[in-house]
Parts: sequence; structure tokens; C-alpha cells
Amino acid sequence: MIDRKRRRFLQLLGALSAEQFLCAHSPYGQWMMYRKVRLIILTSRADEHNWKTGEALAQLLFTHLPTSNATYARARDFTDIVRLLNSKQHDMALIRDIDAKEGLDGSGRFAEDGATPLRVIARIGAYVLVTREDFENNHAYLIAQMIDHKWSELAEFVAPGQRAAPGDSAPAPVHLGAASYYADPQSPAPAQPATPANPLNPSDPLH
Repeated sequence: MIDRKRRRFLQLLGALSAEQFLCAHSPYGQWMMYRKVRLIILTSRADEHNWKTGEALAQLLFTHLPTSNATYARARDFTDIVRLLNSKQHDMALIRDIDAKEGLDGSGRFAEDGATPLRVIARIGAYVLVTREDFENNHAYLIAQMIDHKWSELAEFVAPGQRAAPGDSAPAPVHLGAASYYADPQSPAPAQPATPANPLNPSDPLH
């Protein structure tokens, strides 16, 4: 019998588009393996500017942090995105401040889902790039660093003078790894845990 977590996953899976590879045979298992080797940024299909921003961000990371194998995916809307993060079926997303705040508090649309320990990595235009608190510090540092170094490639999507650092206006706490970078951009990245399938490599050069 499919457990509750898998049932929730399969329900939300129907809202995702084909930017993601899914095998017809055992989709849950294939999906979990796919996530181990790719950094997937969730965006909202209902907000064209959002998913186009996410597409540009994924391309930036794929190009300059190649071991991330970054890509983007479009969920039905921002509500589904936060629920996918809450259920740990996804690790990263580009959402609005209101989505991050309600998700963090477990309020509004997410009162029945409970609080999600969201953390902000960067502010990009009208959106914030978020993950969960359990996302590796090393990864968050490298992503924040690369976005900051290649900020000009996102000029089409951000306001003049805006920078990646979330600042005091962030709708959720800044991830510890990203905060470490913003506090001292010259500091070394946090140590990377010894995991067999780690999609980000601290030795990646800044291209």
C-alpha cells in the first residue's frame, strides 16, 4: 500500500511539467535518484516572469557551477511549490515573499501542512531563492557565491542597484551557508560532508 508520503508526492507530481525527467516505471524511486544528481529550482507555471527568472538562474548555475547540473521545473502554482518543499520532495524554489512567510509560519494556505523551515539563499528581483534549513551549508554558500559573482547575467530580471544578499527584509532567515558568504565573501566555503552523490563541488572554479 502506498504510504502517505508517496501518495502526497504522486498527487503533487501531476502539477509538475516536463523540464524534469521521470521514468514511467517506479516514478518515485527514479525521481529520488534524479534529485541526487541535479539541483532543481522549482518555479510557478502560473507566473511567467517567475519561471523565466528561474530558467535564467538555472542556466547561470549550470554554466558556472557545472557539477550542480542545475535545471528548473514548473509546478502548478506557488502553493504547490511550498508543499513540495515541506514534504521534502524538492529542495529549492524561487517564490514570493508571501509564500516564504506563510510557509515558514505554517499559516494561511499552509495552516494544515504545518511550518516549513525555509531559509533564504538570495533575493532575485521580485522573488527569493529558498531551500530548507537542512540544505548543506557548503551548497548554499557556493550557490550564493556564484549568483553574486555572475549577477550581471540576471540583469533582465532584477532592479537596478539590487544585489543578491537578502538583507533585513528577507521573509525567512538567511541560510547559514549563504549568510557565511554574504558576511565575508573572501572566506572559504564550509567543509563539504563526505557523501557519495554530492552534486556541488567546492573546487569548481568561478568561470
